[in-house]
Amino acid sequence: MADKPEKNKDNELLRDPRAWQLPDPVIKALDGREPYFVRISGKINQNMVDSAIEVISQITLQHALVLVFNSGGGDIQAGKLLISYLKLLQVPIIALAAGKVGSMALVIYLQIPRENRFALVGSTFLAHFASGGPGVAGQVDINDTLSGLDLKSAKIIFEAKWHRLVGLNTEIKKEVKAQIGGSVKIGTKKITTDQLMASEEWLSEDVAEKIGIVGQRCRNECPRPGD
Repeated sequence: MADKPEKNKDNELLRDPRAWQLPDPVIKALDGREPYFVRISGKINQNMVDSAIEVISQITLQHALVLVFNSGGGDIQAGKLLISYLKLLQVPIIALAAGKVGSMALVIYLQIPRENRFALVGSTFLAHFASGGPGVAGQVDINDTLSGLDLKSAKIIFEAKWHRLVGLNTEIKKEVKAQIGGSVKIGTKKITTDQLMASEEWLSEDVAEKIGIVGQRCRNECPRPGD
């Protein structure tokens, strides 16, 4: 029998809505429903996603799901599984950035309709191309590969992983472009979406709002998870 996913203690702490003084724009987006909090925090991996799905599976039609983000990203395949699960839900979903939202975490954040994407002051955002790691096509160390394979076999494996990486990056870029378009204006400078992602620079919540990543900043104070 498969091991039961470990419970995310952060999500346990977020379940009681009485502990939260939500910003007015988020309260409005709830439209009278009870908020049901799930935290997307730390490194996105299979265990974290399994824990989040276990918590989300207990939601009812009287709730609105509030995803609280503070993650720099992680495993693309695990993130895509969470996205697939979110698309099955028949309740409103609200995304609240409460820290950093980068890489795969941003792709998940962008799945939520723009009018339901909020950010606390001080949150930062990063859109970039996949480069490696678990669940990502990754970069292959040819020397290690050759230790057990002939050159031809190693080349086939390398090319297969490289094409998968290109495919994933095309998918990520498509998600980002769908929200902010092919180019954005930051200050007085206009750059393409490709340039923005290649720069790997973290964006402040006000810049992210101006270019369409964030729907609305929360200007009134509210506690961050863990404070």
